[in-house]
Amino acid sequence: MLPLLFAALLTSPVQPMQDAKPAPKLTGKVRFEGERPEVKPLTVDADKSKGCCKEGESVSTVDPTLLIDKDGGLANVVVTIDVPGSKVKPAEKPVEIDQKKCNFEPHVMIVTAGSKVVFLNSDSVVHNVHTYPMKNEPINKTTAPGGKEELLMEVGDRIKVTCDYHPWMSAWIVVTETPHHALTKADGSFEISGVPPGTYSATFWHERLGRVKQDVTVAADGTAAPMEVKLSEKKKKEPAK
Repeated sequence: MLPLLFAALLTSPVQPMQDAKPAPKLTGKVRFEGERPEVKPLTVDADKSKGCCKEGESVSTVDPTLLIDKDGGLANVVVTIDVPGSKVKPAEKPVEIDQKKCNFEPHVMIVTAGSKVVFLNSDSVVHNVHTYPMKNEPINKTTAPGGKEELLMEVGDRIKVTCDYHPWMSAWIVVTETPHHALTKADGSFEISGVPPGTYSATFWHERLGRVKQDVTVAADGTAAPMEVKLSEKKKKEPAK
């Protein structure tokens, strides 16, 4: 029997292996439009920043609220696709935001509704976590060096976070109720997987530039034309004469 089995294996045609195709992704880029505004360094108080860093280091003065690369790519834009009927799952583990060298890391983060966020303090100085939500419960608590505070993000929201001890510190937590979301990279690019075929409304939100909406159509094979989105500063209204 064994010789016959080996003979059958040798004479059987070999099926060529097919390369697995990568899952389709919705891609795009967000760019800043218009004359670039002057982005001034953060004002870091020398007395209040004592102990923030090790000897030889200093607190970053880069203003993270408007990061534009040389080609106009805009970082930290929150992209969400509203797909009717889609549901989000809370993160299995608490999502971390750290207070490090007297800055929040990351500056902008996206979490799904129902997730927990833990605020860490990796510094050797005392910090304060002060949140300004519109729908979720706020906190205003001191975090000792090495300490942490945990907060449940129950519903969709945009939450500003500050430290009352170090006024230059700020961050944003966007709580989303759609599983189809992304945060733009340093060059303004983003990608979102798993969007089903159909036409949907995409929202692009930036902490300083506001938000815009744009429709996107995903074909039956899961592909879509790359999205090109532009955000600009809103013109200040001139006082009435």
